[in-house]
Amino acid sequence: MLIDKIRYRIFPRSLLARILLIIILPTIAAQCISTYMFYSKHWNDVKRYMIYTLAGEIAFISEVHSKVSRTKMEKIKAYTFLQYKFHKKRRFIPTDTKLPKELRILKNNLQYNLPNNNIDIKFNKYSGEIEVDIQIKDGVISFDISKKRVYASSTYIFIFWMLGSTLILLTLAILFAKNQIKSITKLSTVATKFSEGRKVKNFIPHGAIEVRNAGYALLKMKEKIEIQVKEKTKILAGVSHDLKTPLTRFKLELELMDQNKHSSEMKKDIMQMEKTINDYLEFARGENLSSVKLVNLNNTLKSILTKITPKNITASFIENNVIYLNIKENQFRRAIANLVDNAVRFAKSQIVMKLYEDTNQVIIELHDDGPGVSNKEIGKLLEPFYRVDNARNQDFGGVGLGLSISNDIVSRHKGTLELLGSHMGGLLILIKLPKG
Repeated sequence: MLIDKIRYRIFPRSLLARILLIIILPTIAAQCISTYMFYSKHWNDVKRYMIYTLAGEIAFISEVHSKVSRTKMEKIKAYTFLQYKFHKKRRFIPTDTKLPKELRILKNNLQYNLPNNNIDIKFNKYSGEIEVDIQIKDGVISFDISKKRVYASSTYIFIFWMLGSTLILLTLAILFAKNQIKSITKLSTVATKFSEGRKVKNFIPHGAIEVRNAGYALLKMKEKIEIQVKEKTKILAGVSHDLKTPLTRFKLELELMDQNKHSSEMKKDIMQMEKTINDYLEFARGENLSSVKLVNLNNTLKSILTKITPKNITASFIENNVIYLNIKENQFRRAIANLVDNAVRFAKSQIVMKLYEDTNQVIIELHDDGPGVSNKEIGKLLEPFYRVDNARNQDFGGVGLGLSISNDIVSRHKGTLELLGSHMGGLLILIKLPKG
């Protein structure tokens, strides 16, 4: 569990970032390993052999200088490419200056090859000049050594070209990966829009064959769902017409009849049947896709509260500031209207609605001073067709779908609806909606 949490926090969540991580990390690791192996092993050996060769040439010239003719020495000088001067009858005392690692190796090798000769090496780190003095029998030979004979200058060039080529190849790989990810990102965006009920226009699947197949499958699924919704809407329209027509006829006949106690009761029954049919149709019409727009939430809630609350109930609206939110206004009005209607039906004398916001969400509270609901039943109120005992009386009307419809609409707005106990004694309906 701990490993999963660490992995979830450390590793990136987007597909592009993960692909880049897969590309970049092995590349960096391979470059580090190859650089270490080449520079620490192979390149050090190369430098060491260069120094050994230089030390051998200097030792050879120092040994044969007094033994061969000037003509042969010129040939040896041309062969070794060493520049030196001979100072006859000069003597020197070796200094103990601190030398770089490469020059220490050179001095130790010269001392090994010329054990009976004094050796001194001077190095100017600013100009890069190297002077090697060898004491021989009749004088001192001073060698002017090129820095290239001791230091492998191409090391940095090698690292530069290696890093440069790696960056170029990584850039190309990143561009290619981003191009491949575009099709997946587009597919994800389209799927999200479709799931939220927004319109998807001019989507043509592209990219790798697997992504294109997924895109075409999404379009087919979208088409089938839209066809099913249209067929369902037609059926609901037919059912509504078939059921409401005889009810309208019954109402007309009742109006023509003499008004008495029985006719009044029949009118109530017909009104209850009409409301029941409307609730069923509204619940089944949950896929209604109205457009999203920016709405003044304060004005919307106040208008609903004013319209639905009867005169015998006191309705209060508490607000801190004006809040605008992107919502499907018709659906959202229906959800709030259902909740307010539920509150006023069971309230004794007062309902209170609060609207406020925090950092990431907008919060709506609806309190009533009704009888309340037991903890055992409060969790079941959002289930379709469920009614608590004190709501089973048909005088209240409804079939237990109002809260379920509201919860469904709030969920489609990516929000949450909770039912809690209110400090006023009745029910608290708590709605939380994300901003943006």
